[in-house]
Amino acid sequence: MMLSLLLISASLALQSPPAATTDDLQARIQALEQENRKLREASEALQRRIRELEGGAPPAAPAPSAGSRDPGPEPWGNPNAAMRSLASKVKEDLKERGIAVPTPDADARTWHAYRQRLTKWIEIMGKFRQPIQWNLSVSEAVQVSSEPKEYEIRAHVLRADGSRVEPSFAFRCPATAVPNLVPAKAAGVWQLKAELLPHLVLQPESSSRERANPFGDTPTIAPQLECTLRYIVQSMTPVQAGSPSR
Repeated sequence: MMLSLLLISASLALQSPPAATTDDLQARIQALEQENRKLREASEALQRRIRELEGGAPPAAPAPSAGSRDPGPEPWGNPNAAMRSLASKVKEDLKERGIAVPTPDADARTWHAYRQRLTKWIEIMGKFRQPIQWNLSVSEAVQVSSEPKEYEIRAHVLRADGSRVEPSFAFRCPATAVPNLVPAKAAGVWQLKAELLPHLVLQPESSSRERANPFGDTPTIAPQLECTLRYIVQSMTPVQAGSPSR
C-alpha cells in the first residue's frame, strides 16, 4: 500500500509546469527512488519480524551492507552488469558492420539500416544463454502456481564484500530446483545457479508512445531496443554464515 501511494505521488510530482528543467525532474526522480528504497527496506524488516513472531525465523545470516547500483567489474556478476554487457554486445555488432547508432534527428535511411540489423541481432540472440552463479539476499518467496509448483523470489545480488547490488529483482523458480524452501523461512542468503536469457523487443518506429507511468518503462540497451532479463533456475541453496561468497 505504501509503495502504491509512493508511485502515485511520483506520477503527480512529475507533472511539473513547463518551466521545470530536466535536472529538476531528474533530482525529483532520484529523491523518489531513495524514498522508495527506504520504504521497501522497512517493509522487508517488518516481514522478517512477522515471520519471527510466527516461529518462522530463518537461520541467522549476516545483515548485508548498504547497497549501490554499481555493476562492478564482472561482466555477468549481477543484473546491472548483465545489462551493461548486452549493451556492449549490440554496439560491437553494429560497429563490426559499419552501422551507425542513430541520434534522434538521424535520417530515415540511417534508422532503417539500424532497425534492420537489430531485427537480425534479436533473432541471433534468441539462442543466447549465459550461465550465472550469484549469491543472493532473499527478502521474499511466494508460491505463484501449484501445477507445476513454482515460486516467485525477490532478492538482491550480493557482492563479495556482502554489499547489495541495487535494485532488487524478481524471478520465478520451480519447486524442483529448491526442494527444501519454505516461503515463510526463505529470507536469508542463498546461492543461485541459473542461465540468464535476455528478452529483446524492438519498439515500434513511432516514438510518440505515451506511458501511463514513467516508472513502467522497459529498460533499453540501445535506441528503441528494449531488454528484460529472464532466468532458467537450476538450483538455489542456502549459504551458511562464514561460507565463501563465490
